[in-house]
Amino acid sequence: MSYIFRLSLLIAVLGIHSVSANQELQILTVNEPPANYLDEDGELTGYVTDIVKALQTEMGDNTQIKLVPEARAIYIGYKQANVMMYSFSRIPEREADFHWVMPVMKKTWSMVFLAETPVKNKSLESLKSLPGIGVVRGDVRENWLILRGFDNLKPVTTHEQNFKRLLANRVQAIAYEQCAINQVAESLEVDSGLFKSFPFHQSILYLIMSKPGTDPELLAKWSHAVSRLQVSGKLDQITHKWKHYLEQNLSILSQVEDGILVL
Repeated sequence: MSYIFRLSLLIAVLGIHSVSANQELQILTVNEPPANYLDEDGELTGYVTDIVKALQTEMGDNTQIKLVPEARAIYIGYKQANVMMYSFSRIPEREADFHWVMPVMKKTWSMVFLAETPVKNKSLESLKSLPGIGVVRGDVRENWLILRGFDNLKPVTTHEQNFKRLLANRVQAIAYEQCAINQVAESLEVDSGLFKSFPFHQSILYLIMSKPGTDPELLAKWSHAVSRLQVSGKLDQITHKWKHYLEQNLSILSQVEDGILVL
C-alpha cells in the first residue's frame, strides 16, 4: 500500500476535506520539541518556530501558526494551495510534492526503551521481533519503518501517549528522538533516567510549501525572506540562542552546521 494511499485513508477517517485553491496563506506545524511545541503558558515556541516568526517579521506577515497532527498537515499540503509547513522531514515519498524552501534543523531518530530493558543487539533489524513498537499515527518515522518491513508498529495520536504505554509495558520500544526525551519526561512528571535510547537514522527538517495552485509570488516572497534572514545574521542569532538554551536548561547538546542546529 503506497504512502499517499495510506495517508488518504487516514484523513478520510478523520473527516478532513480539501478546499478551494484560492485560499489565504496557512502556516502549519506539529508538536515536536524542541523545534516546535507549546510552553507552560500554552504558547507556541521552539527553535524552528522562532525562525518562522522571524521570517514573518521580515515579510510583515501576521498569519497565525496552527499546531496540528502531522498526517493532517501533510494531507492539507497535498490538497490545498498556499500552505506553508515547517519541521517536516525530507523523504523520497514527499520530494516531488512540495517546494523545499529552507532546511531548518537536523535531528537523529532514536528507538527509546525503558532503562531496565536488556537490548543485546543495537540493530534496527533485530527490533522486528518485538511484540510492539510505539509510533505516532501519520508521523514520518511510522512510514519510514513500514517501508522497511516493520509490521509490529502500534500507532497512537501523540508521543506522550507512547511514553505512557512504554512505562506501562504495553509497547517494548518507541520511535522518537533522544533530544526530546527530557521535555516529554518533564511534561509527564517522570524521571528522564527511566529511559534509554539508540539512534537509527538522521533526518533534515525543512520549511516547505504546498504545490497545487500555490501562488508563485508568495513562494518567492518566503524565499527572499529566507535569504535576508541568513544575510542579516538573524538566523545565526536564533540558532545560537537556542543552542545555549537547550544546553543550559535541558542538558541537550547540539552542534551548528550551515547555520542550523544539529541534534
